[in-house]
Amino acid sequence: MLLRKFYHLFKTLRWRVTPTLIIYLLLGSASTAGLITFNYKLVLASIALISSYFCAVGINDISDFEIDKINLPGDKNRPLISGIAHKTDLIFLCIIASLIAVVSAVFINNRAAIYICISLLVNLIYSLPPIKISHRPIITPLFLPIGYVIIPFLIGRSIYDNRLSLTSLMLIVALYSIFVGRIILKDFRDREGDQKMGKKTFLLVYGKKKVLQTSAVAFSFGYILLLIILILNFGLLSTLTIFYFLLLLWTILLINNSHKINDEQLAIGLGAKIGNGLLITVLTIIVLYINNAPQKIIVISVIFLMILYGYNIYKFIKFPQSAVIAYKK
Repeated sequence: MLLRKFYHLFKTLRWRVTPTLIIYLLLGSASTAGLITFNYKLVLASIALISSYFCAVGINDISDFEIDKINLPGDKNRPLISGIAHKTDLIFLCIIASLIAVVSAVFINNRAAIYICISLLVNLIYSLPPIKISHRPIITPLFLPIGYVIIPFLIGRSIYDNRLSLTSLMLIVALYSIFVGRIILKDFRDREGDQKMGKKTFLLVYGKKKVLQTSAVAFSFGYILLLIILILNFGLLSTLTIFYFLLLLWTILLINNSHKINDEQLAIGLGAKIGNGLLITVLTIIVLYINNAPQKIIVISVIFLMILYGYNIYKFIKFPQSAVIAYKK
């Protein structure tokens, strides 16, 4: 009975987000010219990051229980709301997940262990008092990329090379800024519950226009910096990624012109898909380049990914309800 309960609990922990952590991990490794050969430490790093994320999810679900009851009633991806688990179950899960994260990181190297400990600390101060970053409108979108972008990237680098070059620092800044542009839009989903419970978010404090302006500026700055890095290191074929940049600006325009909640959520769901497409395409360019793939193969691979994500966007537009449901999860 206990094993079955925790099996169902693990199923609810929003696995859909974990590939994003792995992408940043791989980008960190690829930035050192790693990923040429398989390294078992990448598996350990993935386990550590996913475990840390599970801990973050559990703590946040406990902290935002009352808000989630309004925003996500009956959501099967929220174990407390759905009744699959109790508060004590989540606390136990967080403890176990934290131990798994630390032990996995220790077997990578000392730096990875330090990074994971920082990640676990980030989880605590984000959701729990007295600091509770999640209730601080300006700091929240600036703080979240630490756990989602910087920590995975640095762990990925530490597997192959502990040094931080100027290029890698610029890449971190670019990826950080792009993530800020994406994550600041999350306030739209939780607007109703946040407002009723008095939670101060960037959206509720500064309004829709400021959120979209901030998103556009952060994403544009991050992408331009990323493009400069790619062109300097991998050539002009990197300009193909402008496809994703223009699409993301288009989704921001869609949100601005939307007057219904579902339309906003559709546009944000599209933006999330496009953002992942950009990251995967960048990772593909770097990996193929460091493995000395012919330029034709790199171009074909990038165009294939553009077609694939273009088709995904078409499906989201044709079946908007699926996009809204995916975004709510």
